[in-house]
Amino acid sequence: MSSVEVLSTGSADIVFASASLAHNAALLARLTSIINAAYVYETGVFWSQDGWTRTNPDEVRTLVQGGKLALAWKCGTGHEEATDLIGCVYVTMLDAKTGDFGMLVCDSEHQGAGIGRDLLRYAETWAKSQGADAMQLELLFPDGWDSPHKARLARWYERLGYGMVRVEAIEQALGRMAHLIAQPAVVRIYQKPL
Repeated sequence: MSSVEVLSTGSADIVFASASLAHNAALLARLTSIINAAYVYETGVFWSQDGWTRTNPDEVRTLVQGGKLALAWKCGTGHEEATDLIGCVYVTMLDAKTGDFGMLVCDSEHQGAGIGRDLLRYAETWAKSQGADAMQLELLFPDGWDSPHKARLARWYERLGYGMVRVEAIEQALGRMAHLIAQPAVVRIYQKPL
């Protein structure tokens, strides 16, 4: 899937996950843990508390096998050891001209080092190499109440060139998962020209 080589930023080496990593149980567990930890604040706030987690090792394995996860590794490592993994971003094409990303996360020990921005840049570069002229993301957002975290996240995306293009009802955006929402919410769709 990848036509983008390793991006070494000084903070991380970013590259699409090799399909062979789908058989590395320790790596899948670490990656699942990093993703779920980034979304833990949403449990009980956006999502009901009855066991909700953002992902699981089986889903992560499927994304790795499908070539849809770019991983951030500690600089200069072999890109195989679970302990060297520090972040990821899911990336795909929605159509011939629109890339899409999600699960943009970084291990809490490495936050503030620009790794999220670098992962996003990597995803955008990949989408552009696939013919995309726009990149899109979906952001779960409160409807009628405040979430300082989501407001800060929306501002961050806006500073990076993303603008809101539409708002979707939770039922439209999440389908059968909508019943798991704990409070009123919508899904904001943001896009950035590439």
